[in-house]
Amino acid sequence: MTDARVPDQWLGHPTYSDLSDQAWRFFIHGLQWSNRYGTDGAIATRHFHTLGVFANLDSVLLELQDAGLIVLTKDGIELDWTGQSFATEVANRKELNRLRAAKQRDRARPVDSSPKSPKEKTSEIESEVTRYVARDVTREVGQDRTRTGQDTTGQVIERVNPNDEIF
Repeated sequence: MTDARVPDQWLGHPTYSDLSDQAWRFFIHGLQWSNRYGTDGAIATRHFHTLGVFANLDSVLLELQDAGLIVLTKDGIELDWTGQSFATEVANRKELNRLRAAKQRDRARPVDSSPKSPKEKTSEIESEVTRYVARDVTREVGQDRTRTGQDTTGQVIERVNPNDEIF
């Protein structure tokens, strides 16, 4: 996941403080949108509606251009990308994180263990479930189940007919 960076130096800086509320929102939403979709600050005109609906969009764009925060292009705008991560950097970081996580999983896996096939995994799951069910069943073997009273788990049990189906 990528996040747009809004440095604390912008707080109170004249370039940003002098922006109108609509221009500030358009700029910040543009940073977020561009980071999310990896466009490195390029936003086509057809995507402006995702950044907010402004009755005076032309004046908002001119205000941002005058502040040096965007460059108007024939297809839309280019945001000032200073301090943001480029899409290639983000992709490289994600790939490195994926490889690092794979290595950690490999180191955590026992030496004699190898990746299991789906059939082996299913068998392992079934044995885990069976183990717990078998333990519960064997705990109750030999107990008189026709009497009323306290079970070993602290639950009151009702009369059980030995001929009733359990499953």
